[in-house]
Amino acid sequence: MTLYGIDVSNHQGNFDFAAAKREGFSFATHKITEGNDYRDKYWPRARDEMAKHFPGRWGGYVFCRTNTDPGSEARLLRDHAGALDFPLQIDYEDTKNGGSVDDLLRRIDAYRAVGFTRFLPVYIPRWFWESRMGRKPLDKLPMGIWNSDYVAGSNYASRLYPGDDWAPARGNNERGGWADMGGKPVQILQFSETALVAGQSIDVNAFRGDDNQLAALFGAATPEKEPEMSDVSAVAGQFFGPDGKGFDILGQAVETDPSRKRFLTEAVAVILTQLAGGPNFEGWEQLGDGKDSAVPRRTLVDGIAHVKRQNDEILALLKGLQK
Repeated sequence: MTLYGIDVSNHQGNFDFAAAKREGFSFATHKITEGNDYRDKYWPRARDEMAKHFPGRWGGYVFCRTNTDPGSEARLLRDHAGALDFPLQIDYEDTKNGGSVDDLLRRIDAYRAVGFTRFLPVYIPRWFWESRMGRKPLDKLPMGIWNSDYVAGSNYASRLYPGDDWAPARGNNERGGWADMGGKPVQILQFSETALVAGQSIDVNAFRGDDNQLAALFGAATPEKEPEMSDVSAVAGQFFGPDGKGFDILGQAVETDPSRKRFLTEAVAVILTQLAGGPNFEGWEQLGDGKDSAVPRRTLVDGIAHVKRQNDEILALLKGLQK
């Protein structure tokens, strides 16, 4: 099973998260800060919208600037984030200043020091890891990887997605897509930056798993499973309604107890009576050929069949006269 998600920033303005949810997306993240001096002004609204439309499956992200002090960057992040009751995504791709595993680890420590306790996979584009981080092992990271490897084109996410086994060949006998990075599994894959979502062209991501697994990744509590009914209770509910007082859709039980709705068995009896003519299925006098005939009564089904036969005979006779 594959679930799709979005990540949004100030570039999308007042993004329509409700529309994204209606279009089938399952998770969302939004930018909070960048470095030690930039606050995304759309974050407060986005936070409320994501909590409303993607409960337990949303987060915020910090775009790291590696020429800043990790502590200073973390304090700005904390101050602009508000309540720290969501998982943090670290966006590590500073094309101006490069990066390293050691620097990333120091920033993770700094975010923890200001109060963040839940972390999503760290976003590291594969090309950045290859060219700016020297393909160093990532096994010391306390979380998985959120990789980016883009397909071409602009379309809906489900049409662009290259598949759960996508691992295109790259240089140096390496592979991209869902292939491991630096010894760490890719848990989320950003596979396009030009997908059509809620009327905009934005980044889209894939998660291989079901909703319970997605909730666990975001640190959300999944609803407890309702206790299963016994087989007897389940059957009784189907016959007599969930509260034992019949089904609204079947109407009042005027034949037996007008104070409640009909049970399933009563509704079947009413239908049979209407189709077959009385509780003994003796048919209807109106549909018969007369009380002294060979067929004094017919059921509704028999009556319709009889009329059809007569109609066919009349049509055949008319066709014969035309010849």
